[in-house]
Amino acid sequence: MKSFAFLLAAVSCVALVAAAPTEERQRTKELILKLVSLRGFQQQRATIQMGGQLATLRNNALDMTAKKNEVGCVNKLFSDYVVEGQDLIKETIDKILPQLDDMAQIVNSPSSTAEQWQKAQEFSDEHTYTAYKKACMKTFDDALIGWLAERESNIQACLAPLG
Repeated sequence: MKSFAFLLAAVSCVALVAAAPTEERQRTKELILKLVSLRGFQQQRATIQMGGQLATLRNNALDMTAKKNEVGCVNKLFSDYVVEGQDLIKETIDKILPQLDDMAQIVNSPSSTAEQWQKAQEFSDEHTYTAYKKACMKTFDDALIGWLAERESNIQACLAPLG
């Protein structure tokens, strides 16, 4: 009976130690949650940048036409592009670290296994805050250049009949 109680106590102790968050797990959790927060910030930054550049395109196009009251196509394109731009931002930034949401779920779940924590730790070791920030900015800026060029040509085509 004593050996059963000892065995039960040992198993309980091992379970408590395994369940307790370690310093490494805490560091992993903090970094992954910082990356999630950074992703949100980068999406906001990209939204502001895209909105400003779209507004500049629209205003330049409107300045080039004498028929200000006949530019419904430009206004329609502009509103469509704002929605498209939101999708572009999300898709572009999500492609940089597609498994970030999965890692956040692991570090936020009390039922995550040791294997899942190991995967999250490897992920956090591989992806630093600074590198992710640079990747978000560069990737989105590169995607935005081509996307805006296409939109500008569509706006010009819309205005061509108005001469």
